[in-house]
Amino acid sequence: MWNAGNTTATLDVLDALTMTLGWTSPDLGGLDVASMPAVNLGRAFVANSSGRLLAFKLAGCGAATCDPLWTSQALGTGNSVAPIVANGVVYHAAGANVDSNGLAHIYALDATGNLSCSGTPKVCTPLADIVRGSTGQQGSVGNPGGMLMTAGNLYGVGGDGYTAFVL
Repeated sequence: MWNAGNTTATLDVLDALTMTLGWTSPDLGGLDVASMPAVNLGRAFVANSSGRLLAFKLAGCGAATCDPLWTSQALGTGNSVAPIVANGVVYHAAGANVDSNGLAHIYALDATGNLSCSGTPKVCTPLADIVRGSTGQQGSVGNPGGMLMTAGNLYGVGGDGYTAFVL
């Protein structure tokens, strides 16, 4: 849920039977709309517009507001492309501002939050960093682009209209 009046974004989880609010997240951070969540492995994954990926337990935490199980480090800004989860890996697209060449990235993180993670609260670093550069075009894997997983391949399309990645 995005509230433009006070510029906060939250993940709100509704009870499927009653359509009432089961629980909500604290402010996801960022100054713009967060991504649509990806749901897999009993978790909801959402990207904020500041380039962080946040993982929440779908069942909640037994309270009205639930903190994330883990977050990624800040990985770039400028978009809130929905993450994709496949085979225990969550793929997260981040903006070009973290790359000195202006190239976009797709980051692969352990969906369970067990690998390459530390601290309290738990912060995870990517297992892999896939850098866009094959087309020689700069830009981010962002809106109106995004990511798609089909037939075991991950595709990323930048907002500039160029195919960014095929993995």
